[in-house]
Order: sequence, then C-alpha cells, then structure tokens
Amino acid sequence: MFSFLRKSFAATRVELEADLQAVAGAAGRGEFDYEMLGTDARKVEFELRGVADGDAEILINGASWRSVRISDGACDIGFDTARGDQIPELRPADRIDVRQSGAIALSGRLRRD
Repeated sequence: MFSFLRKSFAATRVELEADLQAVAGAAGRGEFDYEMLGTDARKVEFELRGVADGDAEILINGASWRSVRISDGACDIGFDTARGDQIPELRPADRIDVRQSGAIALSGRLRRD
C-alpha cells in the first residue's frame, strides 16, 4: 500500500523551468523555476542577472503576475504558496516575460526540468 502512495505522490510533482533571454536589444538573462506538489503547493524561484536596475514586472502568458526590484543588476527571489504567495498553475510552453520601462526585456518558455 505505501509503495502505491509514494508512486501517486511522485506522479503529482511537476518541475518546469524557463531560461529568460534578452529581447529587443535589452541586456541580461534570467531563470524562472516552477515546482508544483500535489494540487495546491507551488514554489517559484526567480533570478535575473545583468539587467538594468529599477522595477520590473513578471508576466505569465502576457498577464501581469508580480513586480520585483532589481539592484546592482540582479534579482533573486522566491515565492511559495506555503507563505501565502499566490502562484498560478503553470504548464510546459507557458510564456514568462520580464517587462521594464514598458517594454519586454527578457522572455522564455517553460519546459520540463
């Protein structure tokens, strides 16, 4: 019975990642790592390097999700539903964009990790 439960739980784990590449003459790179355990527990690790300082907006499939602050060209932040963060259910090929000063600076598609 316990082996069945372990297999069932393992089947509900989803890990996706997107490598964020600079677009339209922007500089920098980033990574967006997503993990879903079961139906409600979700985590995101978000990292940017070599981008302009200031505020940035994370978009998922074109819709605004979060705002982050970039200092010294970098941002490294995590979100977790266990801490009350709202994280949508994501799927492979969902698009992750980073918008700065009204323009998309970085973009990537989620894929299985």
